[in-house]
Amino acid sequence: MPLIIEISRAWGWAGIHPEEVVAENDFGNLLVRATDGRYWRITPEEGMCEVVADDKASFEVLLRDQEFLHDWYMCELVEVARKHLGELTPPRKYCLKVPGYLGGAYDMPNLASAPIHEIIGMAGDLARQTYEPPSAPLLCDC
Repeated sequence: MPLIIEISRAWGWAGIHPEEVVAENDFGNLLVRATDGRYWRITPEEGMCEVVADDKASFEVLLRDQEFLHDWYMCELVEVARKHLGELTPPRKYCLKVPGYLGGAYDMPNLASAPIHEIIGMAGDLARQTYEPPSAPLLCDC
């Protein structure tokens, strides 16, 4: 299954309509251009899918922002993962076994690797269950 389809399936609830994955990091974070021209970042370890730039010009500015780049490349965490888990082979990426927003540590032994499709799919499904408000009120006959 193409990654764009998995993004739509797993993260569509967040409002993204993906057109192209423009970048991915070693921890399965994605930068995605949507059909409306906005750029989104999917951060699986934090259960987040958010707009990071409204257009190509804003995106190009973002890619020169040193704070963003430090966060994006996750160099320190990548080095810990590489030391304990070895080099990545496509389509695998490093990931957290228990996401950070659920209390998972950004360190061993909570680090693993998995295929990018699985990371994106599982993270989106879990984030939806965690963040999406119920579509209808719960009724009780109690």
